[in-house]
Amino acid sequence: MQVTPAKVRSWRKGADGFLQWVKDVEPRIPSRKGGFEVFKPVDFQVEAVRDALAQDDAGNWLHQTICFSFPRRHSKTTLNALLVTWRFTLFGPNENIKVMANSERQTLSVGFSLVKKIVLNTPFLLSQVGRENLRAYDIQHPKLQNIISAVSCNVAGLYGEKITCGWVSEIHAAASDEAMQVLASSLGDTEGSWLLVDSTVDAVGGPMHRLEQLQDAGEDPTVFVRRVEYRDLEEALEKSPPWIDRAWLKSRQKQLLPAIFKTQHLNQRSAAASNLFVMEDIRAAREVVPCPMDGEDVERIAAGRKYATGGGLDRAYFGSLHGDATIWTSVAKVADADAGEPHFWVLNQKAILGSLGRSIKKEIARDVERYDLGNVVIEAYNAQDIATWAMEQKIPCEIIHATNTNQVPAFMELYRIVREGRLHFSHALEDLAREMETFVYELKGDKPKFGSDKWHDDRVYSLVWAVYSLRARELAVYELPDIICDSRSSHASFCYLRDGDLILPCSERCEAHKRCEVMYLQHRAVRVESELTLPEFFTAMVNVSGVRSYRAI
Repeated sequence: MQVTPAKVRSWRKGADGFLQWVKDVEPRIPSRKGGFEVFKPVDFQVEAVRDALAQDDAGNWLHQTICFSFPRRHSKTTLNALLVTWRFTLFGPNENIKVMANSERQTLSVGFSLVKKIVLNTPFLLSQVGRENLRAYDIQHPKLQNIISAVSCNVAGLYGEKITCGWVSEIHAAASDEAMQVLASSLGDTEGSWLLVDSTVDAVGGPMHRLEQLQDAGEDPTVFVRRVEYRDLEEALEKSPPWIDRAWLKSRQKQLLPAIFKTQHLNQRSAAASNLFVMEDIRAAREVVPCPMDGEDVERIAAGRKYATGGGLDRAYFGSLHGDATIWTSVAKVADADAGEPHFWVLNQKAILGSLGRSIKKEIARDVERYDLGNVVIEAYNAQDIATWAMEQKIPCEIIHATNTNQVPAFMELYRIVREGRLHFSHALEDLAREMETFVYELKGDKPKFGSDKWHDDRVYSLVWAVYSLRARELAVYELPDIICDSRSSHASFCYLRDGDLILPCSERCEAHKRCEVMYLQHRAVRVESELTLPEFFTAMVNVSGVRSYRAI
Protein backbone atom coordinates (compact mmCIF):
# COMPACT_ATOMS: atom_id res chain seq x y z
CA MET A 1 0.00 0.00 0.00
CA GLN A 2 1.34 3.41 -1.01
CA VAL A 3 1.02 5.86 1.86
CA THR A 4 1.38 9.55 1.15
CA PRO A 5 1.61 12.35 3.74
CA ALA A 6 -1.84 13.49 2.60
CA LYS A 7 -3.30 10.02 3.31
CA VAL A 8 -1.70 9.97 6.75
CA ARG A 9 -3.18 13.39 7.51
CA SER A 10 -6.63 12.16 6.38
CA TRP A 11 -6.37 9.15 8.70
CA ARG A 12 -5.92 11.46 11.67
CA LYS A 13 -9.17 13.38 11.12
CA GLY A 14 -11.49 12.14 13.84
CA ALA A 15 -14.05 9.39 13.33
CA ASP A 16 -13.93 9.67 9.52
CA GLY A 17 -10.16 9.32 9.63
CA PHE A 18 -10.34 6.26 11.91
CA LEU A 19 -12.92 4.52 9.71
CA GLN A 20 -10.89 5.31 6.59
CA TRP A 21 -7.78 3.94 8.32
CA VAL A 22 -9.67 0.74 9.11
CA LYS A 23 -10.75 0.45 5.46
CA ASP A 24 -7.28 1.12 4.03
CA VAL A 25 -5.06 -0.69 6.53
CA GLU A 26 -7.40 -3.71 6.94
CA PRO A 27 -6.37 -4.55 10.54
CA ARG A 28 -6.66 -8.27 11.34
CA ILE A 29 -8.54 -9.41 14.42
CA PRO A 30 -9.13 -12.93 15.80
CA SER A 31 -11.80 -14.74 13.78
CA ARG A 32 -14.67 -16.78 15.21
CA LYS A 33 -13.53 -19.63 12.92
CA GLY A 34 -9.96 -19.51 14.19
CA GLY A 35 -7.07 -17.57 12.72
CA PHE A 36 -7.50 -13.91 11.82
CA GLU A 37 -9.81 -11.88 9.62
CA VAL A 38 -10.02 -8.30 8.39
CA PHE A 39 -12.02 -6.12 10.77
CA LYS A 40 -15.17 -4.82 9.07
CA PRO A 41 -17.25 -2.67 11.41
CA VAL A 42 -21.01 -3.20 11.55
CA ASP A 43 -23.55 -0.42 12.03
CA PHE A 44 -23.60 -0.24 15.84
CA GLN A 45 -19.78 -0.10 15.94
CA VAL A 46 -19.64 2.69 13.34
CA GLU A 47 -22.27 4.67 15.23
CA ALA A 48 -20.45 4.22 18.56
CA VAL A 49 -17.12 5.35 17.07
CA ARG A 50 -18.63 8.38 15.33
CA ASP A 51 -20.26 9.57 18.55
CA ALA A 52 -17.22 8.80 20.71
CA LEU A 53 -14.75 10.61 18.44
CA ALA A 54 -16.85 13.75 17.93
CA GLN A 55 -14.84 16.96 17.49
CA ASP A 56 -15.51 20.69 17.67
CA ASP A 57 -14.93 23.10 14.78
CA ALA A 58 -11.29 23.48 15.74
CA GLY A 59 -10.71 19.72 15.60
CA ASN A 60 -10.51 19.18 19.37
CA TRP A 61 -11.97 16.04 20.91
CA LEU A 62 -15.27 16.67 22.66
CA HIS A 63 -14.82 13.63 24.88
CA GLN A 64 -11.86 12.74 27.04
CA THR A 65 -13.44 9.73 28.82
CA ILE A 66 -14.83 7.20 26.32
CA CYS A 67 -16.70 4.15 27.62
CA PHE A 68 -18.08 1.25 25.61
CA SER A 69 -20.47 -0.90 27.65
CA PHE A 70 -21.68 -3.78 25.48
CA PRO A 71 -22.90 -7.30 26.29
CA ARG A 72 -20.26 -10.01 26.34
CA ARG A 73 -18.57 -10.88 23.03
CA HIS A 74 -19.89 -7.70 21.39
CA SER A 75 -16.44 -6.32 20.41
CA LYS A 76 -16.01 -3.59 23.03
CA THR A 77 -12.42 -4.69 23.71
CA THR A 78 -11.74 -5.00 19.98
CA LEU A 79 -12.94 -1.44 19.35
CA ASN A 80 -10.68 -0.02 22.05
CA ALA A 81 -7.74 -2.13 20.87
CA LEU A 82 -8.17 -0.65 17.39
CA LEU A 83 -8.45 2.90 18.75
CA VAL A 84 -5.25 2.36 20.75
CA THR A 85 -3.47 0.90 17.72
CA TRP A 86 -4.68 3.78 15.52
CA ARG A 87 -3.43 6.35 17.99
CA PHE A 88 -0.14 4.51 18.60
CA THR A 89 0.80 4.25 14.91
CA LEU A 90 -0.38 7.71 13.75
CA PHE A 91 -0.29 10.19 16.62
CA GLY A 92 2.79 11.48 18.32
CA PRO A 93 5.56 11.85 18.82
CA ASN A 94 5.83 10.73 22.43
CA GLU A 95 2.51 8.90 22.81
CA ASN A 96 2.59 7.13 26.19
CA ILE A 97 -0.29 4.64 26.34
CA LYS A 98 -1.07 2.51 29.40
CA VAL A 99 -3.21 -0.66 29.28
CA MET A 100 -4.74 -1.93 32.53
CA ALA A 101 -7.24 -4.55 33.68
CA ASN A 102 -8.10 -6.06 37.07
CA SER A 103 -4.91 -8.12 37.30
CA GLU A 104 -1.56 -8.34 35.53
CA ARG A 105 -2.60 -11.63 33.96
CA GLN A 106 -5.85 -10.16 32.62
CA THR A 107 -4.03 -7.09 31.30
CA LEU A 108 -1.52 -9.18 29.37
CA SER A 109 -3.96 -11.82 28.11
CA VAL A 110 -6.84 -9.58 27.02
CA GLY A 111 -6.30 -5.98 25.88
CA PHE A 112 -2.51 -5.85 25.54
CA SER A 113 -2.37 -9.26 23.85
CA LEU A 114 -5.07 -8.20 21.38
CA VAL A 115 -3.10 -5.10 20.30
CA LYS A 116 0.00 -7.27 19.77
CA LYS A 117 -1.97 -9.74 17.66
CA ILE A 118 -3.51 -6.97 15.55
CA VAL A 119 -0.07 -5.50 14.82
CA LEU A 120 1.57 -8.88 14.27
CA ASN A 121 -1.08 -10.11 11.79
CA THR A 122 -1.63 -6.87 9.86
CA PRO A 123 1.13 -6.53 7.22
CA PHE A 124 1.07 -2.72 7.03
CA LEU A 125 1.15 -2.28 10.82
CA LEU A 126 3.91 -4.85 11.29
CA SER A 127 6.03 -3.07 8.68
CA GLN A 128 5.53 0.21 10.56
CA VAL A 129 6.25 -1.09 14.07
CA GLY A 130 8.65 -3.98 13.48
CA ARG A 131 8.38 -7.46 14.97
CA GLU A 132 11.36 -6.82 17.26
CA ASN A 133 9.43 -4.03 19.01
CA LEU A 134 6.61 -6.33 20.16
CA ARG A 135 7.85 -7.23 23.63
CA ALA A 136 6.47 -9.00 26.70
CA TYR A 137 5.25 -5.90 28.57
CA ASP A 138 5.42 -3.12 26.00
CA ILE A 139 5.22 -2.27 22.32
CA GLN A 140 7.49 0.44 20.97
CA HIS A 141 7.38 2.59 17.85
CA PRO A 142 10.96 4.00 17.69
CA LYS A 143 10.32 6.28 14.72
CA LEU A 144 7.52 8.13 16.56
CA GLN A 145 8.97 7.49 20.05
CA ASN A 146 5.58 6.04 21.07
CA ILE A 147 5.05 3.25 23.58
CA ILE A 148 2.18 1.03 24.78
CA SER A 149 2.79 -0.48 28.23
CA ALA A 150 0.87 -3.13 30.17
CA VAL A 151 0.52 -2.01 33.79
CA SER A 152 -0.85 -3.71 36.88
CA CYS A 153 -3.71 -2.23 38.88
CA ASN A 154 -1.32 -1.54 41.78
CA VAL A 155 -2.27 2.03 42.70
CA ALA A 156 1.15 2.98 44.09
CA GLY A 157 2.87 2.09 40.83
CA LEU A 158 0.60 4.31 38.71
CA TYR A 159 1.63 7.68 40.12
CA GLY A 160 4.13 10.01 38.49
CA GLU A 161 3.99 9.29 34.76
CA LYS A 162 2.69 11.72 32.17
CA ILE A 163 0.49 9.68 29.85
CA THR A 164 -1.53 10.44 26.74
CA CYS A 165 -3.99 7.55 26.77
CA GLY A 166 -5.15 5.13 29.46
CA TRP A 167 -7.18 2.03 28.63
CA VAL A 168 -9.06 0.14 31.37
CA SER A 169 -10.92 -3.14 30.76
CA GLU A 170 -13.76 -4.76 32.73
CA ILE A 171 -14.03 -2.13 35.44
CA HIS A 172 -17.33 -3.70 36.55
CA ALA A 173 -15.39 -6.55 38.19
CA ALA A 174 -12.77 -4.37 39.91
CA ALA A 175 -12.66 -4.17 43.70
CA SER A 176 -12.78 -0.37 43.31
CA ASP A 177 -12.20 2.30 40.68
CA GLU A 178 -9.22 3.79 42.55
CA ALA A 179 -6.64 2.55 40.03
CA MET A 180 -8.72 3.85 37.11
CA GLN A 181 -9.01 7.25 38.76
CA VAL A 182 -5.25 7.44 39.35
CA LEU A 183 -4.72 6.63 35.68
CA ALA A 184 -7.27 9.28 34.66
CA SER A 185 -5.53 11.87 36.85
CA SER A 186 -2.32 11.33 34.85
CA LEU A 187 -3.98 12.67 31.68
CA GLY A 188 -4.70 16.24 32.77
CA ASP A 189 -1.61 17.96 31.35
CA THR A 190 -1.80 16.39 27.87
CA GLU A 191 -3.86 17.96 25.13
CA GLY A 192 -6.19 15.51 23.38
CA SER A 193 -5.68 12.74 25.96
CA TRP A 194 -8.12 9.85 26.36
CA LEU A 195 -9.32 7.50 29.05
CA LEU A 196 -10.79 4.47 27.28
CA VAL A 197 -12.99 2.06 29.20
CA ASP A 198 -14.68 -1.16 28.07
CA SER A 199 -16.85 -3.21 30.37
CA THR A 200 -20.12 -5.01 30.74
CA VAL A 201 -22.59 -3.21 32.96
CA ASP A 202 -21.78 -2.74 36.63
CA ALA A 203 -24.05 -2.47 39.68
CA VAL A 204 -26.04 0.58 40.68
CA GLY A 205 -23.57 3.12 42.09
CA GLY A 206 -20.59 1.50 40.32
CA PRO A 207 -17.99 3.47 38.34
CA MET A 208 -19.66 2.90 34.96
CA HIS A 209 -23.03 3.84 36.41
CA ARG A 210 -21.62 7.07 37.84
CA LEU A 211 -20.15 7.98 34.44
CA GLU A 212 -23.52 7.32 32.79
CA GLN A 213 -25.19 9.57 35.34
CA LEU A 214 -22.71 12.38 34.60
CA GLN A 215 -23.42 12.04 30.89
CA ASP A 216 -27.20 11.80 31.23
CA ALA A 217 -27.38 14.79 33.59
CA GLY A 218 -25.14 16.86 31.32
CA GLU A 219 -22.83 17.58 34.26
CA ASP A 220 -19.64 16.58 32.41
CA PRO A 221 -19.67 16.96 28.59
CA THR A 222 -16.22 15.35 28.34
CA VAL A 223 -17.70 11.96 29.34
CA PHE A 224 -19.10 9.65 26.66
CA VAL A 225 -20.76 6.32 27.49
CA ARG A 226 -22.34 4.08 24.89
CA ARG A 227 -24.29 1.23 26.49
CA VAL A 228 -25.94 -1.46 24.39
CA GLU A 229 -28.75 -3.16 26.31
CA TYR A 230 -31.32 -5.77 25.28
CA ARG A 231 -34.79 -6.08 26.77
CA ASP A 232 -34.82 -9.89 26.79
CA LEU A 233 -33.41 -12.96 25.07
CA GLU A 234 -35.65 -12.48 22.04
CA GLU A 235 -34.32 -8.98 21.39
CA ALA A 236 -30.76 -10.19 21.90
CA LEU A 237 -31.31 -12.96 19.35
CA GLU A 238 -32.75 -10.44 16.91
CA LYS A 239 -30.24 -7.61 17.32
CA SER A 240 -26.92 -9.18 18.34
CA PRO A 241 -24.12 -8.79 15.78
CA PRO A 242 -23.72 -11.58 13.21
CA TRP A 243 -20.72 -13.21 14.90
CA ILE A 244 -22.74 -14.07 18.03
CA ASP A 245 -23.77 -17.74 17.87
CA ARG A 246 -27.52 -17.83 18.57
CA ALA A 247 -27.49 -21.41 19.87
CA TRP A 248 -24.69 -20.44 22.27
CA LEU A 249 -26.71 -17.44 23.50
CA LYS A 250 -29.76 -19.64 24.16
CA SER A 251 -27.54 -22.11 26.00
CA ARG A 252 -26.11 -19.35 28.21
CA GLN A 253 -29.64 -18.28 29.13
CA LYS A 254 -30.39 -21.83 30.29
CA GLN A 255 -27.16 -22.33 32.22
CA LEU A 256 -26.77 -18.99 34.00
CA LEU A 257 -28.68 -17.52 36.91
CA PRO A 258 -31.19 -14.94 35.60
CA ALA A 259 -29.39 -11.91 37.07
CA ILE A 260 -26.03 -13.06 35.68
CA PHE A 261 -27.49 -13.64 32.21
CA LYS A 262 -29.12 -10.21 32.30
CA THR A 263 -25.91 -8.42 33.25
CA GLN A 264 -23.50 -10.38 31.04
CA HIS A 265 -25.56 -11.01 27.90
CA LEU A 266 -28.37 -8.43 28.00
CA ASN A 267 -26.17 -5.78 29.69
CA GLN A 268 -28.93 -4.82 32.11
CA ARG A 269 -28.03 -3.17 35.39
CA SER A 270 -29.29 -4.92 38.53
CA ALA A 271 -30.30 -2.81 41.52
CA ALA A 272 -31.32 -5.39 44.12
CA ALA A 273 -31.14 -8.97 45.25
CA SER A 274 -33.05 -11.55 43.21
CA ASN A 275 -34.89 -14.66 44.33
CA LEU A 276 -33.04 -17.79 43.28
CA PHE A 277 -36.19 -19.91 42.98
CA VAL A 278 -39.57 -19.16 41.44
CA MET A 279 -42.67 -19.81 43.57
CA GLU A 280 -44.29 -22.03 40.91
CA ASP A 281 -41.17 -24.23 40.73
CA ILE A 282 -41.10 -24.62 44.51
CA ARG A 283 -44.76 -25.68 44.54
CA ALA A 284 -44.12 -28.15 41.71
CA ALA A 285 -41.28 -29.74 43.71
CA ARG A 286 -43.52 -30.64 46.66
CA GLU A 287 -44.74 -34.24 46.63
CA VAL A 288 -47.03 -36.33 48.83
CA VAL A 289 -44.28 -38.63 50.08
CA PRO A 290 -43.03 -39.42 53.59
CA CYS A 291 -40.05 -37.73 55.20
CA PRO A 292 -37.88 -39.44 56.13
CA MET A 293 -38.29 -42.15 53.52
CA ASP A 294 -37.29 -45.75 54.14
CA GLY A 295 -35.46 -48.13 51.82
CA GLU A 296 -38.67 -49.38 50.19
CA ASP A 297 -39.75 -45.81 49.40
CA VAL A 298 -36.45 -45.19 47.59
CA GLU A 299 -36.79 -48.37 45.54
CA ARG A 300 -40.35 -47.43 44.63
CA ILE A 301 -39.29 -43.98 43.46
CA ALA A 302 -36.35 -45.38 41.48
CA ALA A 303 -38.59 -47.99 39.82
CA GLY A 304 -35.63 -50.09 38.74
CA ARG A 305 -33.56 -47.15 37.54
CA LYS A 306 -30.02 -46.53 38.71
CA TYR A 307 -29.65 -44.12 41.64
CA ALA A 308 -27.03 -42.78 44.03
CA THR A 309 -27.43 -41.26 47.49
CA GLY A 310 -25.59 -38.49 49.32
CA GLY A 311 -25.88 -36.10 52.24
CA GLY A 312 -25.06 -32.55 53.27
CA LEU A 313 -24.51 -30.91 56.67
CA ASP A 314 -24.84 -27.20 57.47
CA ARG A 315 -23.89 -26.72 61.14
CA ALA A 316 -24.54 -23.64 63.22
CA TYR A 317 -23.01 -22.63 66.54
CA PHE A 318 -25.00 -23.49 69.63
CA GLY A 319 -27.07 -20.47 70.65
CA SER A 320 -26.43 -18.57 67.41
CA LEU A 321 -27.38 -14.90 67.73
CA HIS A 322 -28.98 -15.02 64.27
CA GLY A 323 -31.09 -18.05 65.11
CA ASP A 324 -29.18 -20.29 62.69
CA ALA A 325 -29.99 -23.98 62.82
CA THR A 326 -27.97 -27.12 62.18
CA ILE A 327 -29.57 -29.03 59.28
CA TRP A 328 -28.79 -32.48 57.90
CA THR A 329 -30.17 -33.54 54.50
CA SER A 330 -30.03 -36.80 52.53
CA VAL A 331 -30.92 -37.01 48.83
CA ALA A 332 -31.18 -39.58 46.07
CA LYS A 333 -30.03 -38.82 42.52
CA VAL A 334 -32.25 -40.95 40.28
CA ALA A 335 -31.72 -41.57 36.57
CA ASP A 336 -34.47 -40.17 34.38
CA ALA A 337 -36.82 -42.67 32.75
CA ASP A 338 -36.35 -40.97 29.37
CA ALA A 339 -32.54 -40.87 29.62
CA GLY A 340 -32.67 -37.13 30.33
CA GLU A 341 -30.95 -35.42 33.25
CA PRO A 342 -31.38 -37.08 36.68
CA HIS A 343 -33.97 -36.10 39.27
CA PHE A 344 -33.23 -35.45 42.94
CA TRP A 345 -35.43 -36.63 45.81
CA VAL A 346 -35.02 -35.41 49.39
CA LEU A 347 -34.99 -38.56 51.50
CA ASN A 348 -34.56 -36.93 54.88
CA GLN A 349 -34.05 -33.44 56.29
CA LYS A 350 -33.62 -32.90 60.01
CA ALA A 351 -32.95 -29.92 62.26
CA ILE A 352 -30.52 -30.98 65.00
CA LEU A 353 -31.56 -29.47 68.31
CA GLY A 354 -28.73 -27.57 70.00
CA SER A 355 -26.22 -28.44 67.25
CA LEU A 356 -25.04 -31.27 69.51
CA GLY A 357 -22.28 -33.41 68.01
CA ARG A 358 -23.72 -36.71 69.23
CA SER A 359 -27.13 -35.91 67.72
CA ILE A 360 -25.57 -34.98 64.38
CA LYS A 361 -23.51 -38.19 64.32
CA LYS A 362 -26.57 -40.27 65.19
CA GLU A 363 -28.58 -38.80 62.30
CA ILE A 364 -25.77 -39.23 59.77
CA ALA A 365 -25.10 -42.82 60.91
CA ARG A 366 -28.81 -43.67 60.63
CA ASP A 367 -28.99 -42.40 57.04
CA VAL A 368 -25.74 -44.12 56.05
CA GLU A 369 -27.27 -47.38 57.21
CA ARG A 370 -30.71 -47.01 55.58
CA TYR A 371 -29.67 -45.26 52.34
CA ASP A 372 -26.06 -46.50 51.89
CA LEU A 373 -24.85 -42.94 51.28
CA GLY A 374 -22.16 -42.74 48.60
CA ASN A 375 -20.79 -39.38 49.74
CA VAL A 376 -21.35 -36.78 52.45
CA VAL A 377 -20.45 -33.08 52.19
CA ILE A 378 -19.68 -31.38 55.50
CA GLU A 379 -19.39 -27.60 55.41
CA ALA A 380 -16.12 -26.73 57.13
CA TYR A 381 -17.58 -24.02 59.35
CA ASN A 382 -17.72 -25.34 62.95
CA ALA A 383 -17.77 -29.00 61.84
CA GLN A 384 -14.20 -30.34 61.99
CA ASP A 385 -15.16 -32.75 64.77
CA ILE A 386 -17.96 -34.23 62.65
CA ALA A 387 -15.64 -34.63 59.65
CA THR A 388 -13.01 -36.37 61.79
CA TRP A 389 -15.64 -38.73 63.20
CA ALA A 390 -17.01 -39.53 59.71
CA MET A 391 -13.54 -40.43 58.47
CA GLU A 392 -12.95 -42.66 61.48
CA GLN A 393 -16.25 -44.41 60.76
CA LYS A 394 -15.16 -44.93 57.13
CA ILE A 395 -18.09 -42.83 55.89
CA PRO A 396 -17.20 -41.39 52.46
CA CYS A 397 -17.09 -37.65 53.03
CA GLU A 398 -15.46 -34.38 52.01
CA ILE A 399 -15.05 -31.05 53.76
CA ILE A 400 -16.26 -28.06 51.73
CA HIS A 401 -15.46 -24.44 52.48
CA ALA A 402 -18.35 -22.11 51.64
CA THR A 403 -16.29 -20.01 49.22
CA ASN A 404 -17.50 -18.56 45.93
CA THR A 405 -15.48 -21.20 44.10
CA ASN A 406 -17.67 -23.91 45.65
CA GLN A 407 -20.94 -22.03 46.13
CA VAL A 408 -21.36 -20.74 42.58
CA PRO A 409 -21.36 -24.15 40.80
CA ALA A 410 -23.35 -25.76 43.63
CA PHE A 411 -26.15 -23.19 43.61
CA MET A 412 -26.12 -22.90 39.81
CA GLU A 413 -26.78 -26.63 39.61
CA LEU A 414 -29.52 -26.55 42.27
CA TYR A 415 -31.13 -23.61 40.45
CA ARG A 416 -31.21 -25.60 37.19
CA ILE A 417 -32.60 -28.69 38.92
CA VAL A 418 -35.45 -26.71 40.51
CA ARG A 419 -36.22 -24.70 37.36
CA GLU A 420 -36.37 -27.85 35.23
CA GLY A 421 -38.73 -29.63 37.64
CA ARG A 422 -36.15 -32.21 38.74
CA LEU A 423 -36.28 -31.61 42.50
CA HIS A 424 -38.82 -33.45 44.65
CA PHE A 425 -39.35 -33.15 48.41
CA SER A 426 -42.07 -34.03 50.89
CA HIS A 427 -45.01 -31.68 51.39
CA ALA A 428 -44.21 -32.02 55.10
CA LEU A 429 -40.97 -30.01 54.68
CA GLU A 430 -42.72 -26.65 55.00
CA ASP A 431 -39.68 -24.92 56.46
CA LEU A 432 -37.60 -25.93 53.43
CA ALA A 433 -40.25 -24.54 51.07
CA ARG A 434 -40.42 -21.33 53.09
CA GLU A 435 -36.63 -20.85 53.00
CA MET A 436 -36.55 -21.50 49.25
CA GLU A 437 -39.20 -18.82 48.74
CA THR A 438 -37.02 -16.19 50.47
CA PHE A 439 -33.60 -17.40 49.33
CA VAL A 440 -31.88 -14.62 47.36
CA TYR A 441 -28.63 -13.85 45.60
CA GLU A 442 -27.01 -10.55 44.73
CA LEU A 443 -24.26 -9.76 42.25
CA LYS A 444 -21.03 -8.43 43.73
CA GLY A 445 -18.98 -7.41 40.71
CA ASP A 446 -19.60 -10.33 38.38
CA LYS A 447 -19.95 -12.92 41.17
CA PRO A 448 -23.19 -13.79 42.99
CA LYS A 449 -23.43 -13.72 46.78
CA PHE A 450 -25.96 -16.26 48.04
CA GLY A 451 -28.27 -15.95 51.03
CA SER A 452 -29.43 -13.03 53.12
CA ASP A 453 -29.03 -11.85 56.70
CA LYS A 454 -32.77 -11.10 56.76
CA TRP A 455 -33.97 -14.71 56.21
CA HIS A 456 -33.00 -18.17 57.37
CA ASP A 457 -31.23 -20.25 54.73
CA ASP A 458 -29.78 -23.26 56.62
CA ARG A 459 -32.12 -25.81 55.01
CA VAL A 460 -31.29 -24.56 51.52
CA TYR A 461 -27.56 -24.71 52.26
CA SER A 462 -27.84 -28.24 53.63
CA LEU A 463 -29.82 -29.25 50.53
CA VAL A 464 -27.32 -27.71 48.12
CA TRP A 465 -24.42 -29.53 49.77
CA ALA A 466 -26.32 -32.83 49.63
CA VAL A 467 -26.92 -32.35 45.90
CA TYR A 468 -23.31 -31.21 45.43
CA SER A 469 -22.08 -34.41 47.10
CA LEU A 470 -23.28 -36.37 44.05
CA ARG A 471 -21.84 -34.07 41.37
CA ALA A 472 -19.33 -36.71 40.21
CA ARG A 473 -21.82 -39.59 40.02
CA GLU A 474 -22.82 -40.33 36.43
CA LEU A 475 -25.87 -42.57 36.14
CA ALA A 476 -26.97 -44.94 33.43
CA VAL A 477 -30.76 -45.15 33.43
CA TYR A 478 -30.78 -48.90 34.10
CA GLU A 479 -27.85 -51.18 34.91
CA LEU A 480 -27.34 -54.86 34.23
CA PRO A 481 -24.57 -56.48 36.31
CA ASP A 482 -23.36 -58.83 33.56
CA ILE A 483 -24.42 -61.02 30.64
CA ILE A 484 -23.44 -64.71 30.81
CA CYS A 485 -24.66 -66.56 27.70
CA ASP A 486 -24.14 -70.33 27.45
CA SER A 487 -26.37 -70.87 24.40
CA ARG A 488 -25.00 -73.21 21.68
CA SER A 489 -27.66 -72.17 19.19
CA SER A 490 -26.49 -71.04 15.76
CA HIS A 491 -28.91 -68.13 16.17
CA ALA A 492 -27.40 -66.87 19.44
CA SER A 493 -25.64 -63.95 17.76
CA PHE A 494 -29.06 -62.52 16.79
CA CYS A 495 -30.07 -62.10 20.47
CA TYR A 496 -30.74 -58.50 21.49
CA LEU A 497 -28.33 -59.00 24.40
CA ARG A 498 -25.57 -59.85 21.89
CA ASP A 499 -25.91 -56.89 19.49
CA GLY A 500 -28.83 -58.42 17.61
CA ASP A 501 -32.48 -57.39 17.78
CA LEU A 502 -34.37 -60.63 18.50
CA ILE A 503 -35.78 -62.26 21.64
CA LEU A 504 -34.83 -65.92 21.28
CA PRO A 505 -36.56 -68.96 22.89
CA CYS A 506 -33.54 -69.49 25.14
CA SER A 507 -34.44 -66.21 26.90
CA GLU A 508 -36.77 -68.23 29.16
CA ARG A 509 -33.74 -69.56 31.07
CA CYS A 510 -31.48 -66.49 30.64
CA GLU A 511 -30.82 -64.62 33.90
CA ALA A 512 -29.75 -61.44 32.06
CA HIS A 513 -32.96 -61.42 30.01
CA LYS A 514 -35.12 -61.88 33.11
CA ARG A 515 -33.44 -58.93 34.84
CA CYS A 516 -33.78 -56.81 31.72
CA GLU A 517 -37.44 -57.73 31.35
CA VAL A 518 -38.15 -56.59 34.93
CA MET A 519 -36.45 -53.25 34.24
CA TYR A 520 -38.43 -52.92 30.99
CA LEU A 521 -41.73 -53.46 32.83
CA GLN A 522 -40.69 -50.88 35.45
CA HIS A 523 -39.89 -48.45 32.64
CA ARG A 524 -43.31 -49.02 31.04
CA ALA A 525 -44.98 -48.46 34.41
CA VAL A 526 -43.30 -45.06 34.70
CA ARG A 527 -43.64 -44.15 31.02
CA VAL A 528 -46.95 -45.65 29.93
CA GLU A 529 -46.75 -43.86 26.60
CA SER A 530 -43.35 -45.37 25.75
CA GLU A 531 -43.32 -47.22 22.43
CA LEU A 532 -39.92 -48.83 22.88
CA THR A 533 -39.70 -52.58 22.36
CA LEU A 534 -37.63 -54.63 24.82
CA PRO A 535 -34.61 -54.83 22.46
CA GLU A 536 -34.83 -51.08 21.79
CA PHE A 537 -35.09 -50.43 25.52
CA PHE A 538 -31.96 -52.48 26.19
CA THR A 539 -29.95 -50.69 23.49
CA ALA A 540 -31.03 -47.19 24.51
CA MET A 541 -31.23 -47.33 28.30
CA VAL A 542 -29.37 -50.27 29.81
CA ASN A 543 -25.70 -50.21 30.74
CA VAL A 544 -23.85 -53.47 31.36
CA SER A 545 -21.54 -52.74 34.30
CA GLY A 546 -19.85 -56.16 34.52
CA VAL A 547 -18.65 -58.80 32.08
CA ARG A 548 -20.11 -60.07 28.82
CA SER A 549 -19.38 -63.79 28.41
CA TYR A 550 -20.55 -65.75 25.34
CA ARG A 551 -19.97 -69.46 24.80
CA ALA A 552 -18.32 -70.30 21.49
CA ILE A 553 -20.53 -72.26 19.08
